[in-house]
This record gives sequence, C-alpha cells and structure tokens, in this order.
Amino acid sequence: MKWIKNKIVGGVESWDAFWFKPVDVVSLSFFRFCFCSVLLVMYVIRFFDIRIFFYESGLMSSGSAKALHKWHTGEAFNFIFSSDTLLYLCYLSFLIILFLMVLGLANRLLTAVAFILHLVFLQRNPSIIFGADVIATFWLFYLVFSNSNRQVRWVHYFLSKKKGLISERVEKGDWLNTVSLRFIQIQLCVIYMFSGLEKLKGSSWWEGTAIWEALSFYDFTLFDFSFLLSVPLLSGVLVVFTVLFEIYFPVLIWVPKLRKVLLILGLLFHLGIGLSLNIYFFSLIMLSAYILFIPSESLRRFLSRF
Repeated sequence: MKWIKNKIVGGVESWDAFWFKPVDVVSLSFFRFCFCSVLLVMYVIRFFDIRIFFYESGLMSSGSAKALHKWHTGEAFNFIFSSDTLLYLCYLSFLIILFLMVLGLANRLLTAVAFILHLVFLQRNPSIIFGADVIATFWLFYLVFSNSNRQVRWVHYFLSKKKGLISERVEKGDWLNTVSLRFIQIQLCVIYMFSGLEKLKGSSWWEGTAIWEALSFYDFTLFDFSFLLSVPLLSGVLVVFTVLFEIYFPVLIWVPKLRKVLLILGLLFHLGIGLSLNIYFFSLIMLSAYILFIPSESLRRFLSRF
C-alpha cells in the first residue's frame, strides 16, 4: 500500500510541476519574437490589399461574408465592419501592437488586444482564412496568459550598456507562463494528431497519390513537380511519412531521446510544405512552436551569441 501511495503522490507532484512549476521565460520570449515577426510580415503584406479584402467596396461586403460564412461570423464586431475608416484604424493598431510584441514591449493587456483584433479580421472576411490564420489564433490566445516580454527585448539590445538580447540572469516566470507554454505545446500535438487521423479518411492517402494530387495544382505550387509522375514510389513514401509523422509526433515528442530527431524531421517536413506548396507562413508559424520544445539552456547559449 505504501508503494502505491508513493506512486500516486509522485504522479500528482509530477503533474503539478508539469503545469505550474516556474520555467525560464527565455523559451516563450524567443517564441513570441519569432511568431510575431512572421505574423507581422503576413499582415503587412495584406495591408496593401486592405481595400480588396476588408472594405465594404471590396470583393466581399460584410453582409455577403455573413451570408456565405454564417458559421464563422458573429455580431460582436458589426460596429467595426460598418466603417471602412474604423477598420483601417484597427488594422494600423494591430500592426503597431504586433511590432511592439516583436520588440518585447507589449504586456498581457496589449497581447489580448492583438488577439481580439486578429479575430476582427478573421470574421470580417473568412474567405481569405487559411491554416496560418487559424494557428495564429491559438498562439495569440495562449500568449495572453504569458509574460513573455521579460526576455529577448530588442530595446535592451540597442540601449543597454552591455548589449545582448537576453540578460545573464535566468528569470523564472510565474505559473501562468508555464500554463501558456504547455498549452502551446499540447495544441501543436492536437493539431498534428487530428491532421494525421483526418488524412486516413481519404482513399487517396491509402493509394499513395495524395502528394501528387496536392502538387499537381500548378497555380498553388512554386515549382513544376510533374517529374513525380515518373517516380510514383517517391510520392508513396512521402504520403506514408506525412501520415506517420503527424500521428506519432504527439506521442514521441515527449520522449527526450527522440525529441531532437522529431524536431529535425518536423523542420524538414514544414520546409518542404512551405517551399513546394507556397504556404510558407503556415510552415513558419507551426515551426515557431518548436522553439518551446528546445531546452532553455540551449536557447540561452544560442541567443547569448548576439
């Protein structure tokens, strides 16, 4: 009985430490910098087409968006949708907050505002939403709980006497930082798991032709992949690797000895997706979460070089 009691107590303590033990904030800070940099560039590019994407005089009015995407739009932001000027100001505010987040100057309140503004533009025109927007919604929401601006601050780098992106002293965040980090890690695993299991539903994945079908849309790809027709085995191998990687990543990533291998495979996997299918923002936003699986000591050694 004593052995069982010790196991139960040890399990509870491990569970509590996993979710709430303070961790070095450098991981979340570097994740915030990388993720927000990608999101900022994505929204800056869209800014040049703001009239087409979001204005009432653009391709889709707010009424048309609600009629076409009634499950994706709500009523909370109607007062913003009704004014092109207000939408423009919201967009500029969003870009400014994202820039502050990149610099490490945005607190939890500003991060919450960025999350809400992101929802505004997702609901204004769901027709332009793709994987990067959906994943960014999760990452922004979880960053609201973190205090990730305590490290990787570019103002500190340019203005401090002893230049550096991080301070030499290890800073432990509060328990909310740990919860935020764990939520992002688990969310990444959930995304992979559902993506892999969903692929098993399609008959093409069993035939081994799915990769070819995806790469055959010439308007969607960066290069000509017609050579795959003469190498059907390669297409089949890529299909099997994709399904196995996405299904087993959520389990194997928690095994310390396998983590480095999985992160390298994931890096190659998403680089391949980004470069071949022209969805590099999705790949970069997914890869940004990999930072949270890298030991904070390794990140500190890397960032200390700057």
